[in-house]
Amino acid sequence: MDKVLFLAVVLLVSGAFLFSGTAKTVKVGVETESWPAVSGNMQFSQILLKGSGEEGPEEALYYPDVKYYYIVDGVRYEGNKLFAYDYFTPNKEVLEDILSKFKNATIIDVFYDEKNPERSVLIQGASDSKDANRFNVGSILMIVGGMLFFYQSMKKGLF
Repeated sequence: MDKVLFLAVVLLVSGAFLFSGTAKTVKVGVETESWPAVSGNMQFSQILLKGSGEEGPEEALYYPDVKYYYIVDGVRYEGNKLFAYDYFTPNKEVLEDILSKFKNATIIDVFYDEKNPERSVLIQGASDSKDANRFNVGSILMIVGGMLFFYQSMKKGLF
């Protein structure tokens, strides 16, 4: 197999791996944009630390921990998702700013899935985090790899 064809296959496989690993997360994030809102009650919101941070602050990742209640059609639900996706950041201040909108014991808007009201989020939309970046990079790698594979295959008369 020549080097260009091998590179095309590597790009395709790498892109497919990145794309498939994040496609569901991005899809669910986009779905939440059409979910209706209901009033809920924030029980608590805090910032937790993933990793020890012993290697330095760049190794520490912060993530939100929230708990809220809401009622849909007379049924009380408990939610714990800020976003439809997992959110980790090395910048604690960014997370503090996001959570400042959700003070404990306050009335909040909860967005829920009408088909399955147990699914809920406090912030709608697709990720602007690493998942979205992986999704985009995966898509680009698959396109470039596919084009390169097709070009090389046509050049060699395989198609």
